[in-house]
Amino acid sequence: DSDAYPKEDWLSNASGLLTRHASIGCLGGPNHVPPESPVLQRIGTRILFSKLGVGSFPVKPMSEELLEVKEMASSNLIVRRELLIALGGFDVTLLTAEDARLCFQVQQAGYRVVFSHNVEVFHHPRSFPWPFLRSIFQYGRDKAWLLKDMFSLDKSFYFIPTVFVLGLLLGGVGAYFLPALRIPYGAALTLYGGAVCIQSAFFGSVHEALLGLLGIPATHITYGIGFFVGLITRRKKS
Repeated sequence: DSDAYPKEDWLSNASGLLTRHASIGCLGGPNHVPPESPVLQRIGTRILFSKLGVGSFPVKPMSEELLEVKEMASSNLIVRRELLIALGGFDVTLLTAEDARLCFQVQQAGYRVVFSHNVEVFHHPRSFPWPFLRSIFQYGRDKAWLLKDMFSLDKSFYFIPTVFVLGLLLGGVGAYFLPALRIPYGAALTLYGGAVCIQSAFFGSVHEALLGLLGIPATHITYGIGFFVGLITRRKKS
């Protein structure tokens, strides 16, 4: 990405992995926050790569260094040239999910998508709240458009934020009209709130922790709404 820059050993480390592992079709690694980034930029990356954010997608360990994953972000993605050509390159009609589509195609072609801790870049994230949340909405919407064409049961976890939003809304309505639902609904909200507090406490500074209390639920809800919009609308040709 134009807002990212690599560590000096980024390409050599990736090249060595591709040479040693013929099964790897594409790979990437961490997207670190640049040290000089302000707190409103840092918090977005903290949320996205936290356990309660979207950084806990199912993974399959290959070694101490490598993890097989479903997708990698294009801000840190290296693809075998011959494979990229054979797959027709990126789908340029997608605004944000072009990297996920390519990774799914790589897996369909019989190759692995791999995360390596040694293939590192620094990526300037969008500022919280509005630029960041706008991009999260687009991620959810475009991922739903993509899954209409490439859904499989192992991708069911992408629906979790939308299920959460529907549960939040329908559960609230149900608890309002049915007193028997109020205790279970309140207990669920309490558990979720506790998880958000615990996760935010690991963000480091006090400012980041406070922003996490707001940012984690906002991210879940925004992504869930975006995904729902993608499910009920037709894909746009951008």
